[in-house]
Amino acid sequence: MNMSSCMTKEFVALQADCTLGYVLTQFLAHRQDVGCVLYEDGTLEGIITKYQLYRMILKNCPLDTPITPYLYRDVTTVPFHYPVTEARKILLSAKVAHAVIVDDVGKVLGVSTKSDLIQSFLQRERRLINQMTALIENLEDGVIGIDHMHHIHTFNSAAAAMFQINSDTVMEEHIQTLLPMISDGMIHALENEAPREPQKVQLPSAVVMASYTPISFREKVIGAIAVLRDLTAYEKVARELETTKRLEGMLESALEMAYDGIAIIDEQGCFQMVNDALLELYGISREELLGTPASQRLPELNLEDTLRTGKELVGDIQVIRGIKCVITRMPIIVQNKQVGAIAKVIFRQLPHMKDLFSRMENLEHELTYYRGEYMRSHVQGTAFDHVITRNSAMEAIKNQAYLSAQGSSTVLITGESGTGKELFAQAIHEISGRPGRFVKVNCAAIPEELLESEFFGYADGAFTGARKGGKPGKFELADGGTLFLDEIGDMPLALQAKLLRVLQEKSFDRIGDTVSRTVDVRIVAATNKHLEDLIAERKFREDLYYRIHVIHLAIPPLRERKEDLPLLCSHLVQKLNKILGKQVQGVTPSTLERLQQHHWPGNVRELENVLERAMNLNAGDWIVPEALPAFLANAESHSLPVPPPLPAKLPALTHSKRDVIAAAERDLIVAALSECGGNRSLAAERLAISRSTLYQKIKKYQIEERSFFESKSQHP
Repeated sequence: MNMSSCMTKEFVALQADCTLGYVLTQFLAHRQDVGCVLYEDGTLEGIITKYQLYRMILKNCPLDTPITPYLYRDVTTVPFHYPVTEARKILLSAKVAHAVIVDDVGKVLGVSTKSDLIQSFLQRERRLINQMTALIENLEDGVIGIDHMHHIHTFNSAAAAMFQINSDTVMEEHIQTLLPMISDGMIHALENEAPREPQKVQLPSAVVMASYTPISFREKVIGAIAVLRDLTAYEKVARELETTKRLEGMLESALEMAYDGIAIIDEQGCFQMVNDALLELYGISREELLGTPASQRLPELNLEDTLRTGKELVGDIQVIRGIKCVITRMPIIVQNKQVGAIAKVIFRQLPHMKDLFSRMENLEHELTYYRGEYMRSHVQGTAFDHVITRNSAMEAIKNQAYLSAQGSSTVLITGESGTGKELFAQAIHEISGRPGRFVKVNCAAIPEELLESEFFGYADGAFTGARKGGKPGKFELADGGTLFLDEIGDMPLALQAKLLRVLQEKSFDRIGDTVSRTVDVRIVAATNKHLEDLIAERKFREDLYYRIHVIHLAIPPLRERKEDLPLLCSHLVQKLNKILGKQVQGVTPSTLERLQQHHWPGNVRELENVLERAMNLNAGDWIVPEALPAFLANAESHSLPVPPPLPAKLPALTHSKRDVIAAAERDLIVAALSECGGNRSLAAERLAISRSTLYQKIKKYQIEERSFFESKSQHP
């Protein structure tokens, strides 16, 4: 930026014979503090300032007094093409507040003041800030900045996409609370005033390489910045390259095991792979052949024709070096594009090796498999995949839990009994990658007098009956891992105080021991009670509450996410099939409707118990409403016909349970067929089984068709 853009062009132009009154009028009209007195050719004779006018007025000079005696003739001038920074140095050196801007021949173009320079520098600074903001916003790398108080002040679009968080929601938030997976690196760079070694970080949507650098201003560190580079694409390429090398090695081994000669060319018609059998047939080395055109080195294979036409040829008879051979050629296709061709040459003891044809066919299938595997990749899930849901609130909690698992902050999980709090705790431990164990303590199940020894252990001889050598407590067992405090709301106040000390100091003493032990344990607590109410009732320490309430996950009850019932039923039925040795397909629509109407005070645990009971009592392939408990099955149902009354004479007690169940099942089928007039499709629908299953059971129980079915001409 030069001075032509940093001056006032509408300046007060005067002549030497102008009077005091005229100059005052011009100053007021132009709102200027300085006027330029010019010669006739436009060059500068001198300047007059408002201060000179003040002096003339104080001397009681008449308004018609000429201004010539009061002119400044030693005026600082600056060429219009000078940079603003150079002009600033000239003004500071001359110790003046104004500069007259002139052209190459000395004609006055304008006047520049301190205000003009300040505005110019501010405009330049705003432009630089806007350019820097736009640059950061449009970077492909994620950029996150914090101030000296660890609050986020920079969070570009790339970072928002990586963390799947809106940029507006993170500004001024504490980095450790919102982004624990990168907070340690940023705080380390800030507090140590030195860059942190880059580290690999797993985010919800990507794997990134994070670099941490302190931000300095005037030799003082005022914050830190993290730059996150997405490694997902690089890792995918690396996996594909690794897969390619592995499959190439497998392919080479397969070729060497082939009994006949094999040759592969690329799309340019040059040899890329040959096996020892082919080299033996031609009496040449691999080095002589690889990379050379097939049409020149081994024209009798005619691979260039297959490459040109893309057609397979089987059973081409050729004589190679006096040996009769059978050649098979086929193109190599990857993603609908021809990338090469392969030839198989059968030449060894043809009259006695007919069985090799079938073996070579298997080899061709194997090669096709390798080509298919060439482009495949493997995707792995996470421990949170076990949390079955389609509810948006539940998905958001899963995402929060995933993010919290990356750090080491304490997590409090609240929710009613049976909502899956322990499942979340186990998933957080698995995702965290902590090398230690996941140790669970049910604070409500351990007697109060044993709680302290269970948590902290005891030394040898601590009390009568103590185990020799002492016993480690839960904190020691969970060292390097996660300690899950279930039902923490039931913990006695005395133990709460000791737990708070361990959380603050990371150390504790065994009962009866004088040596403090230091542990690295992450705490995940859970409760189905309202801790705030317990605090008001003085049953729970407020300081402990704030210590464990760093990250809060509130699991909604099942009644608030009933859209999950179909998924949960399917998952639980498959799980119970393995446990009970059953093959139940699922629940019928009418059964699901009954389940949707229930309030589910016991949540998912109650649902699993209901399904397990129904699967034990249900004889069919599907769980029907009649198999549900009375409090769920009391509504009127038309899913099944009412079975006929029990016979007056019950089966003998010597009959097995299987026989009794079979008899009941046969009676249900007979009743369904009777009600449906022999219509097998309708009867199968009423029984909530497939037609094929109904046919099998009719045959199994030898039910007479003539008694119930309509003629086959009417019901095929």
